[in-house]
Amino acid sequence: KQLGKKLRFKKFKIVIKGMRFKLYGEMNPWVLLADGTVKEVPEGKFKNPSTGKTVTLDGQKGILFGKNNPLLDEDVAKRLIDDGFHLDDVVKLANSRNGVAIIEGLRGAKKLKSPEKMLEFIRRVEDANLDDQLGRLLGGKKLTTAKKFDKNGKLVDDDAVDEMYELIDGILNTGAPGKKRELDMLTDISVDGKRFQPGTQADVVDLDDQVIYQVKRVESDNPDQVLENINVADDQLAGYSQTGAKKQIDDEQPLPGFRRTSNVQIANPNNPMYSMDKGALKRAINAGVDNGSIKWRPSDLGGIGTQSMIIENNIGTFEFIISSSGRVK
Repeated sequence: KQLGKKLRFKKFKIVIKGMRFKLYGEMNPWVLLADGTVKEVPEGKFKNPSTGKTVTLDGQKGILFGKNNPLLDEDVAKRLIDDGFHLDDVVKLANSRNGVAIIEGLRGAKKLKSPEKMLEFIRRVEDANLDDQLGRLLGGKKLTTAKKFDKNGKLVDDDAVDEMYELIDGILNTGAPGKKRELDMLTDISVDGKRFQPGTQADVVDLDDQVIYQVKRVESDNPDQVLENINVADDQLAGYSQTGAKKQIDDEQPLPGFRRTSNVQIANPNNPMYSMDKGALKRAINAGVDNGSIKWRPSDLGGIGTQSMIIENNIGTFEFIISSSGRVK
């Protein structure tokens, strides 16, 4: 940043090879500004070490790049510099627990095009104490598999990384517990080493187990709202929007071969279904099927929208299979 203020270079870049680095400034052509060596030193070598501190080693002065943290991967460091990150920001990211993982995981998101926006996003994530979870979830991986296809296998949208950004941004803006539940489910899938997708076929997609989840959270104390959320999730899993209209081709569209599952979380302690065991939940749901409160919608993929259902409440997590009669078992 200081060089940028004092010298009229268009931009800067750093080239790292092995333990050597070179800093260039662009002035048609690139001009070499600095050439140096990166050295690893044992812990305890310096008193009260901190990033950016000037230290003396073997009679030579240098700047401490990182504490208890290995040098950034050469390719990652080069990408950050090429993206326009200043060298001091790269140093800070190298010493943050999860900054680089988040940047690499969300690379390409339309609303995070500039280094300034990405750094501000990371600050918001850290303020919300989500950085550790996102570090586990993204782990430096690009969401290259997060693509949307139509029922004929034709690619209709390869920007599912934006779906991940929108999910996180929604949590940061509103603290929406339902969206946080989606993020938690994606994290559980990711830490098991499985591939995942956010907001493609459904709210949450487990690519390896081939299960899609439509996620609902019931804050009301009215048990009828549990049944209504089961209906809404079923509509969406059958290919319809929450308003009942047929989904567009670039909306969340279930694909053949994936088990369609609704996940309903009952969060209000005053809701009678909050403290029901599996048997009581089964009777309540089947009563809703029998009296018409639950209206299963046919799916173009065969059967009804929902093939299995997960109910979470204060007692536990219970899974049900939807029979051909529409009753759960």
